[in-house]
Amino acid sequence: MGMYTSAYLAYGIQIVDTEPGILEEANLGAGVSFLYAGRYDNDMTFLVTEWHNVDLGSSKALSPQYFADGQYAVWDELLKKAAGALDLSHVHQPAWLVIADVD
Repeated sequence: MGMYTSAYLAYGIQIVDTEPGILEEANLGAGVSFLYAGRYDNDMTFLVTEWHNVDLGSSKALSPQYFADGQYAVWDELLKKAAGALDLSHVHQPAWLVIADVD
């Protein structure tokens, strides 16, 4: 049995660990998805808008011009509403996250 390692570059927030079924049934809204990633036996849960898989040993560049003016405000509002749909009252400010993943 081997291990697979990767990383994600994602715009979003980490939330409390939440079962997949709850996330799949929740009305997270268009443009918001969820991501499980982390250590082999201890994945973390994230709500994300934009995300990219980045293989370890490689790099990914995102130019600021890649996103339209006001895009971050739109994403921030989408993430806030998705957190509300899950009854999460306190979440961190959305940010670009680099998330290492080992499966």
